[in-house]
Amino acid sequence: MAKTLASFKISQFSTGLNVVDSTIDMPNSDLVTADNVIYLPTGEVQSVDGPLSVANDIRVNGVIATKQLGSTRFNGKTYLMASNDTVSRLLKLGTKSGSITAFADAGGGFTTVTSAAHTINNGDTVTISGTSSYNGTFAVSSVTANTFDIPVTFVADDATGTWIGDFFLEVVATNFDADADVEFEVYRDKMWFVNGVTDNGNVLHFLDTAEVLTGLTTSSGLEQGINHIVLHLERVWISKENKIFVSKQYPLGTNQDWDTDAYVGTQTAGLLQVDEKTDEAILKMVTQFGQLVIFRKDSTHVVSGKVILTSTIQKSFNATGVVASKSVSKADKNIFFIGKSGVKLFTGISVQEGTTEFDSVTTNNIDRRIKPLIDAAAASGGGLEKFVGFNFEDKYYLSDANNTIFVFDEITGGWSRWTGTAAENFVTDGVDLFYGKGEKFFKSNSDTLASVASEMRTKDYNLDTEQFLKSFEKLVATFRTLEKTHSFTLQWFIDGAKPASDTLAITVQGSSVNWDEGFLWDQAGIKWDAETINFVFNKKNKLKSGIT
Repeated sequence: MAKTLASFKISQFSTGLNVVDSTIDMPNSDLVTADNVIYLPTGEVQSVDGPLSVANDIRVNGVIATKQLGSTRFNGKTYLMASNDTVSRLLKLGTKSGSITAFADAGGGFTTVTSAAHTINNGDTVTISGTSSYNGTFAVSSVTANTFDIPVTFVADDATGTWIGDFFLEVVATNFDADADVEFEVYRDKMWFVNGVTDNGNVLHFLDTAEVLTGLTTSSGLEQGINHIVLHLERVWISKENKIFVSKQYPLGTNQDWDTDAYVGTQTAGLLQVDEKTDEAILKMVTQFGQLVIFRKDSTHVVSGKVILTSTIQKSFNATGVVASKSVSKADKNIFFIGKSGVKLFTGISVQEGTTEFDSVTTNNIDRRIKPLIDAAAASGGGLEKFVGFNFEDKYYLSDANNTIFVFDEITGGWSRWTGTAAENFVTDGVDLFYGKGEKFFKSNSDTLASVASEMRTKDYNLDTEQFLKSFEKLVATFRTLEKTHSFTLQWFIDGAKPASDTLAITVQGSSVNWDEGFLWDQAGIKWDAETINFVFNKKNKLKSGIT
């Protein structure tokens, strides 16, 4: 019988597929990375909840959205550019409501609600209040211009009430490119954004706090096709192909105060050519610690220095480019992105003492353990260039184009994957993480009613040491529940055998119930295979896991 040990929390835990195989080890083919979990700062694992749907289905000019091109937070609101494959529109998350004037029997357990010019669509969810018989939240059907049905048996015509629902509302009736990704910057009470070539006259767009849309046109010295924007050193930098435009100052008044005479020679007024790689387009620009990092397909460039409008701008080059432009995301100290060899961590450059030269750009691969999973996801979803990345609270979220979000924990170095949904864009309100795809928008890890399988099944319990035998004296699985009574199923696998060697049904009845008190490794009835597993004292590791 194993000893009873005090819990010992490990400070470093790295999970996923490792490269060590032996006759007494689980083969890679029998392993999966951690599914639907997050890592705690101690390295322990906690299961997650499902994504919570936010608002009703997204529509663009009355047509269901097919893709989301970008989003941001501005003036306390979430803004989203979505497309219906014909045009894209700028939307914001908000509510709309209407007055109810009549109820009628629709038959079959349904009631028809009259609300003039309600603009609700079939399948939308609204909350009705102010009635005697129909208060509640309902999915509507049989929509006409002035009526909709709710799934409740008719009682009486209350002839009054209101409905309200969460929707993405169109900010302006301006058509933008249906396929061009959007980048946003918020600066001095304006939201700046670019959207490639548009069929309106503006090239660079501004939305103020009153939601008035203006912008700069080609008459300001800019070109059609601007597709990247970044705020760097109190100036707005925008790029097209291999060219960079930089504002002399923040545009004031009529937004026309652009630099037209600071550059000399053959350079176009207002246009700064960063380097001579005229055949390699810019895919992303990010500012980091006073450095402007410019990602191209085959190289990374860093522009450093406080003097912008002279020829003393310093540059650093490195033969590491970016594959997926939307995978580039800045954390507190690093920039994450997908390069040709995998997921990269960019740590910046440093000035060599006494010179104006720069050290080489430093990048590291961080996806060694799960690269086969990422490659497989890319192969089935149109390639790595479709991946979208975002940093939030010490985690890098990397979504494929199908149904998986890979999550890298910066503190523990562990990877997990969230299954069942994917993201075309991410955004945060500073407290929670949101993401969306197509017509749906979600709040991550928030649906406590969703059934999400959290799985922790891996052989990499050796904390990155190259040892073949992993031995445990105590393995602790903890579970959480928001209900008074909840049932879980614990499974264990011996030497990679399938199916599970045995299972244990667990019913949690409250925080005061210690369900596993007295259950030890070799207790009769639990069926741990003492002949196969050699319980040798080695490490005292604690791992939290669960299946919900």
